[in-house]
Amino acid sequence: MKKVKEINERFAHIDVLPTIANLCDIQINADLEIDGVSMVPYLSAPISQNLERPLFFEWQRSYPEKYKNIAVIKNGFKLIGNTQEDALISEFELYNLNEDPYEAEDIINKQLNVSNELKSEIDRWYDDIMRSPNIIDLPRIIIGNEQETTTMLNRNEARGIQEIRDQEAIHVSWDVLIENAGDYKVSCYFVNKLEHEGKLYFRIGNKNVSMENKNTGIEKLVFDTVLLEEGKFTIDSWYSISITSYLTPFYLEIEKL
Repeated sequence: MKKVKEINERFAHIDVLPTIANLCDIQINADLEIDGVSMVPYLSAPISQNLERPLFFEWQRSYPEKYKNIAVIKNGFKLIGNTQEDALISEFELYNLNEDPYEAEDIINKQLNVSNELKSEIDRWYDDIMRSPNIIDLPRIIIGNEQETTTMLNRNEARGIQEIRDQEAIHVSWDVLIENAGDYKVSCYFVNKLEHEGKLYFRIGNKNVSMENKNTGIEKLVFDTVLLEEGKFTIDSWYSISITSYLTPFYLEIEKL
């Protein structure tokens, strides 16, 4: 068994693809922009030159928000932004990971040159990300593909306000691409079992279908057959109890028949 090798270098998920491609002798198209690097050279032989690239981390429930829930690591320093777009550099956090791996001492005011340099890295990354085709025109959820005849539309892919989670009554929608026209079965699942009679609506583009429901104590309602046309659409669905009261399905299951 080979001896375990310790590598004093920072890698991330972006490095997995180029590493696997390298191990499998797969040539990555030169026109394809890959952020990561192959880890194979670092595994097979010692390399004295360190990777001086910045690594970025960001989390949102919607589009990236500048300086919000964002961080960059470079040359052993980590700058964290959890503030506003017009924030001063002193409102960020800076840590020396080589000396303080647990991020216990914020040194933002002691290393202003480093802090401003890393903030500029965030600016470049953010501007690049916001020009991405997948940000400008978000990919649509594919429905009716021959290799995957059932599609789940859940809250993670839903469009709407950033507070969408598991609320019973909050409007959500999904941008979809129907690849093949035809009959589909649409199942609507709710957060909790239905306690009231009502009317279920399913809307795709400018087409509405609805059904009356007299049953309670159930968590799923099904449209057995809905004719869907090929093309790009927005889907939403809701369960109307009264003029002022409604529920939203937790997720939809759409199956090509």
